[in-house]
This record gives sequence, C-alpha cells and structure tokens, in this order.
Amino acid sequence: MLTGNGVALILRVPGTEHGDWWSTRGWWAFASIAGFSLLSKYVVRWKGRHIFNPSNLGLVVGVVAFRLLPVDRMNDLQVDLQDLWWGPMSIGLVATLAVIGVGFAVITRRLGLLGMALAFWGAFAAGTAIFAASGHCILARWHIGPLCDGELWRVLAFSPEVLIFLAFMITDPKTTPSGRVQRIVFGGMVGVFAALMLAPQDTELRVKLAILASLIVGCAVRPLVERLIAANGSTRAGRARWLDQPWRYLILGAALAFCSAVLLLTLANLSSVESPRDVERPQSSANLPEPMSADDLPMVVIDSSTERLSPPMDQALADELAADVLNDLAVERRALRYGDADLASYAASGARLKHLQAVIASGARAELATYEFDKLTIQMIRLTPQSPPWLSVQAEGSRQLGGVSEPIVETFRVELGGDGFLIDSPSPTLIYE
Repeated sequence: MLTGNGVALILRVPGTEHGDWWSTRGWWAFASIAGFSLLSKYVVRWKGRHIFNPSNLGLVVGVVAFRLLPVDRMNDLQVDLQDLWWGPMSIGLVATLAVIGVGFAVITRRLGLLGMALAFWGAFAAGTAIFAASGHCILARWHIGPLCDGELWRVLAFSPEVLIFLAFMITDPKTTPSGRVQRIVFGGMVGVFAALMLAPQDTELRVKLAILASLIVGCAVRPLVERLIAANGSTRAGRARWLDQPWRYLILGAALAFCSAVLLLTLANLSSVESPRDVERPQSSANLPEPMSADDLPMVVIDSSTERLSPPMDQALADELAADVLNDLAVERRALRYGDADLASYAASGARLKHLQAVIASGARAELATYEFDKLTIQMIRLTPQSPPWLSVQAEGSRQLGGVSEPIVETFRVELGGDGFLIDSPSPTLIYE
C-alpha cells in the first residue's frame, strides 16, 4: 500500500483531464512502475534487508525507461513527475502543506528521524543556494522564461515535492541506518548528492529525477556508513580510529563541504539555460520609437490556457506583454525602414530576428504593412506536454498595405528577453516587395 501510494502521489501522465477522477489514462504505466518497485524489494537485498526504497527506485527507473523506450510515444503518452511548483498560494495549498507538515512531524517523532531529515534539508538548501547563486537557470513547464536566482532556490528548497521526498521517502526506516549519528550522516550525504546531481541539469524533469536518484545513491552507500560509524556514534573497533574524536567530524565535514561547493559550481556551469538578463544588445539606438503606453492599448483578454503559470498571468502582466508586442512591431518597421540590423534585436529573437537581419543585409526595400488591432488575446502553448510554456498574442484587427485594408487574425509567439518580451514567431508576419 505504501509503495502504491508513493508511486500514485508522485507519478503523472500528462494529458489526463483535471476533474476526471475515474480516468484510466496511463493505468499500465502506474501499474508497471509500482510492480517493478515491489519486485526490487524482494530481489535487491543485502544481509536480509532490501537496499533501496521501492517506490523511489521504481519511479526513477520507470520514468527513464518510459522516455527511452518506444512505449513513451504510444498514444502520445508521456510520463512525468509531480511539478516542483504547485501553484500560487491558496486555501487548498495551505491545507495540503499542513497535511504534509503534520505527517512529517508524526513520522519523524515516532521513528526518531528528525535529525536525519533536518540534515538532508540543511545540506540540500545550502547546496542549491550555491547552485542558484552561480547564475544557473532551468526551464520549467509552468514558468514563463528561465527560472533563475533566488526564485530558483526558493522553488527547490521549499517545493512541496521536495518536502514529500523529505518527509515520506527518505524516512523509510528499512532503508536508513539504525543509529542516530549514522542517520544524521546519511541525511546530510543524500542532501549533498541531490545538490551535486541536479547542478548540471537544465530542465525541471531532469532536476526532479536527480533529486530522486540521490536517494538511490545514498542507499547504495548506506552499508559503508554503517560500517564506518557504529550505531552509538563511535567508530567501529579497529576501523577509522581518526574519527573517534567527535570534533574531528567537524574538520572532515568542512573539508567535504568545501570540495562539494567547488564541484557544485563546476557542474552548474556545464549546462545552463540563458537568463534573459544575459542577452546582449547594443547600448542605444537613435531609431527607437517612443514606447506605447498602457492607455493606448486595444482590448486585452487573458485566455484560460494561461492558468497556473508562474508568475501568474494577471491583467497587469497581460497589458505589459501586449504593449511589448505592439512596440516590437513598431521597432521592426523602423529597423527595416532605416536598414538598422542592430535595432531589429530590440524587437525580435530566434528565427524572426535572423530573417529580419537577412532582409536588412540584402539591401532590399520592403513595402511595410500598417496594423490596427482591436483585440489582443494572451494565450499559452506547449510543443509537448512537458515543454516549457510559450506565450503568444493573438491579434485581431486590420492590416493596410498599398492602400488596401483587410481584416486579419495574426498570432505572435513571444519570449522573455532583455527588458521585456520579444517576438519569436516561427514565420515572420511581414510583407515585402
């Protein structure tokens, strides 16, 4: 029952409709991963005890297998893990956190595992603080643009998903050492492993897998911890006598912490998503038009597809995004009119920017269309169920070209870059001679 609940709590099958409580979508994914988890309990054993937490091992192996094998693409089925961010604070989320907190307190108090749990969180929080401070960013399916800096640390350190991992998975008494000092060392060790393993990751799914996999590594080396440190906290007779003096643990811990910090910073630089603040643009351009004010905007509507995003898509952010798109279109016109390739980087990115700069470099002169929009709808799209969100603006109005006006409905995909949103539509909506 515990293993089945653990798998059901953390495993997700994107595409399952919210509110369809009796959905059987992906039932065989849940069943096969739970079955493998239980099998590992009886097959992978050491001295009469199973080594790994069953649901922890099953989730990591199962998610990796589903994403590598063709079964992941059957019926457009993909497996995922519970998001690190559970939405903006609400009564429901407060109640959920209260349940997790009470459960954590009861379990750790009855099993004497509070020291181990705090050791894990302390090491994990310190490691992820270094990781976030290094400038590393990741992409998440619920976050607009890269997740960086203090927001990244807050999400990692206080995620309900991490708290569940801490409260109900690490605290399995059958896969943790029996001694108090052993448990504290074990908890801190798993926290360090988690920080080190997530450091080179650049997506939320990989970060989640790294955190879960850290317990697999910790359980694998648990026998070594039990061998070096006796249950009462002293070292085994005849082994590691250097550790017989408790103060020497501090020296060893400080040395390990320093080495871990250096390794963490090294790994964090291996793979990182570019932060919007890192985008380099010209210092100034005389051709920049005056920015549009919010008072001049047409009607701006927020589509329901943008629900449960971070930061939340409120009317203020929607107005800012709409104003940026209209300003970007004005900047594009000026860049083409004056043949200013640098100016184009203030308005566009990706394929659209390359297209604009190629037209400017060719020396061609474009007959520029004039747009008049009556309604702008802020939408969200994903290329796959686990992809980060792409924001887009569906613009309804008219386009004037060569003295002829025609109604249009254009969709401009945008991304966060520099000081605002830039147009990154795959096919530039421009008309040339």
